[in-house]
Amino acid sequence: MDREQAMRDYKLTIEYKHLKQHCPVGVYLLPSFDDIRLFHGVVFVRRGMFTNGVFKFELRCPLKYNDAGTHPTVKFTSYVYNPHVHPTTGEVDIKREYPRWDSNRHFLTTVLTYVKRIFYTREYQDED
Repeated sequence: MDREQAMRDYKLTIEYKHLKQHCPVGVYLLPSFDDIRLFHGVVFVRRGMFTNGVFKFELRCPLKYNDAGTHPTVKFTSYVYNPHVHPTTGEVDIKREYPRWDSNRHFLTTVLTYVKRIFYTREYQDED
């Protein structure tokens, strides 16, 4: 592993460590045993249209995560009927909310907050 990739991986572990204090309420995330860039998560929805919903997902950070424009991906492993989630793949369109990923402003907690928020949104934009 080259030094640059080691630094990316280190930054990712620091981000995960900070989730202890900054993870949205009702969202839980655990790292995979096999892959430092793969996380398994769950969202517990407490109110609104999806009350008492429990939705499992995987969050994957690409190899070049923390470079400009390298978005993480979130894919629900349980079925979710939601306009922000692709009906067949289960993938959340992170790029729609964050078209320009900036590693100085966007972190794992940013993605998790968005994943939680899609279950509380009342108004949905029509797709272009």
